[in-house]
Amino acid sequence: MKNQGVEMPVLVVGSGKVAQGVVNCLSSAGHPIDYYNIDNGKDMLPDHIPEKLVVMVTSEDKNEKIRWIALLQQRMDSDATIAVNMESILLD
Repeated sequence: MKNQGVEMPVLVVGSGKVAQGVVNCLSSAGHPIDYYNIDNGKDMLPDHIPEKLVVMVTSEDKNEKIRWIALLQQRMDSDATIAVNMESILLD
């Protein structure tokens, strides 16, 4: 797909091969990327997250996802979006 000049800054929060794959794909598409490895802990995140899109790649532990979503929401603008990997969590 041809890049049409829309380079939205994206924050990727996660760890492992999947998170790195997301970073690589978004970078290849021309998006400016910030990447925070969650293995380093919450203190690595900035106090304010200016990106309007955050891609969160965590383990499939529901409580971990909830904890990271709450932490990100505290630091993001109210009109920002969090995309969360959900390979094996039931939607109910």
